[in-house]
Amino acid sequence: SSDLAIEYLAGFLSRLPSPGSISGIASQMAFDIGKGLGECDCPRNSVERRIKIFYWKKRLYKFLLWHLSPEFVLVTDTGEFELMAAAKELGIRFVEFQHGIMDRYHPHVLTSADLPCCESVLAPDMILLYGQHWKKELESQGFCGPELHVVGNIRIDRYREIRKAYISGGVTGPVKILITTQGVD
Repeated sequence: SSDLAIEYLAGFLSRLPSPGSISGIASQMAFDIGKGLGECDCPRNSVERRIKIFYWKKRLYKFLLWHLSPEFVLVTDTGEFELMAAAKELGIRFVEFQHGIMDRYHPHVLTSADLPCCESVLAPDMILLYGQHWKKELESQGFCGPELHVVGNIRIDRYREIRKAYISGGVTGPVKILITTQGVD
């Protein structure tokens, strides 16, 4: 992970006393998770530990961003929630590049049907997408969240040029097949 130092430091700090509200939130979340999974026992201490790590990572990122004072934060993957929360608290725009397949079924994509109170969701301010297909895919279900902008993808655009050259007979040689690691079943 690129934030290994922050991850380790947050792990250490999570063992120190944290705000009392975290314990109550963890208890309620553990109860709700257990109930949602069919009355199984979700360990409250595991939930509490994850919340404490989130809390400390966000505080560390917030300290770093406060000192750097960037106009925006640009990330290349979904899931940077602690960094996003820190940026949001400081009023710094959070921009995310599409990484892999990002359709209406992606776990980080919520629609207005999934969540009626979209404005309270932690989401980037802007997502930069590979193409119109992905923008239409997200918008088709009432995507709940940020501005969507099509910026293309250098690698995909280059592969399109190569494919076009193969089809027109302008390139000879072995055919190359790309198999992605995030295929849709």
